Amino acid sequence: MPSKHSHAALIRMVEAGIREVGDLPSNRFYILVRDVKVSGSPPTSMQVSVLVRFLPSGSPYCCGEPGCYSSVFRTEGIEELGDYLRRKMNLKHSVTVELKPSVEYYDDIAFTAHSDS
Repeated sequence: MPSKHSHAALIRMVEAGIREVGDLPSNRFYILVRDVKVSGSPPTSMQVSVLVRFLPSGSPYCCGEPGCYSSVFRTEGIEELGDYLRRKMNLKHSVTVELKPSVEYYDDIAFTAHSDS
């Protein structure tokens, strides 16, 4: 695969990486990459705006934090996602990824963990 990709193809590649690395069940979470900002040529870093939608079919959830359900939203998963993208783009150098998740919940979602703050 060449090192230059269309923006849409890059978005799809990042979505696929989040799903694969994150092991997010499609019946519980809908993942949509809204935008990818790339630095470097060839890419050395990516800033990714991603929507994580909690689906009613996956309810109940313990909380509404994506990092609670997938390592891709934590440090170890981010590094693995960067490695996944490096391999898919046939790059020899590392690719740093920063995920900027936003979260949406359907009205029917139930959460089991509650804070008494």
